Amino acid sequence: MKLEEWIEACFIAYWKDKGPAVYEQTACYVPMNCHTSHWALVLGALHEATGKKIYRDAARSALNTVTWNIGPDGRTEYVDVFNKGGWRSCWYSLAFSQFGLLLEFVQEYPKLL
Repeated sequence: MKLEEWIEACFIAYWKDKGPAVYEQTACYVPMNCHTSHWALVLGALHEATGKKIYRDAARSALNTVTWNIGPDGRTEYVDVFNKGGWRSCWYSLAFSQFGLLLEFVQEYPKLL
């Protein structure tokens, strides 16, 4: 199993209509935008190294998930993807980090957008 396949198997949930969301850890099933942004950077690097379209498409999908989660007031939230509690919340330190990661993606991989 390749590293990216293991990460996908252990740390990623897929929303039916939104895309991938990445968990912080296997014991805490809370997907977070900062980790999803990191995942997009990994996928961007894999696309750059291999030229495989599957990595480009997956990076775009991860970025779409992150930007979908930006609220009308500019906050970014993490979401209960399994709808167990229907909660939405903002963890401010994570909210700020993911914007920096999005900017890093744009700087590193502008052709993937």
